[in-house]
Amino acid sequence: MVATAAAAYVGSTAWGLGLTRVGTGALWAAAGLSGAWLIGVSFVGGGCSNFNAASRGASGFLMGTTLAAMLLGHQYLTTPTAAIEPLRRAIRLMGLGLGTRAILALAGLWLATEGGAATSPAWLYPAMRWGMGLAGPSSAAFLAWRTAELRSTQSATGVLYAALGLVLFGELVSLMLSRGGAPIL
Repeated sequence: MVATAAAAYVGSTAWGLGLTRVGTGALWAAAGLSGAWLIGVSFVGGGCSNFNAASRGASGFLMGTTLAAMLLGHQYLTTPTAAIEPLRRAIRLMGLGLGTRAILALAGLWLATEGGAATSPAWLYPAMRWGMGLAGPSSAAFLAWRTAELRSTQSATGVLYAALGLVLFGELVSLMLSRGGAPIL
């Protein structure tokens, strides 16, 4: 993780100085190191390790794209004349992350019920996971897309800020549900 932090620092500094090639290389290095760490952690403790590795990777992708979209929206507050396509691309990537995460959550739910592992003693946690962690951010991504189409970047930024909170909440609940040995939903 220290190497990942160092790569992120180098990338941030390089992008700030306008060195896009160095910044892009450092971005890929940080992404690769983070992915390797997530996969390594997924295999600790056994039990659905391949599925958990894919699920953790999708979770990291979703959180990262949502944060990046929100931060990009903040840049439009100071540079309102910037091209809108990067924000649209970021929102599309967020939608891709949400779709992937939803498919893996369905598969995790199937694995949990097929294997007899209870995901929660109550219905509340899975409902929070699916409602606030997947349906809420999906609605927010749609709203952010529509407001970006109108070039209302201030509104899109606010919606993406709410989406980030919902994504983080949903991923936290997902990890809480998996603590009992169930696959990551």
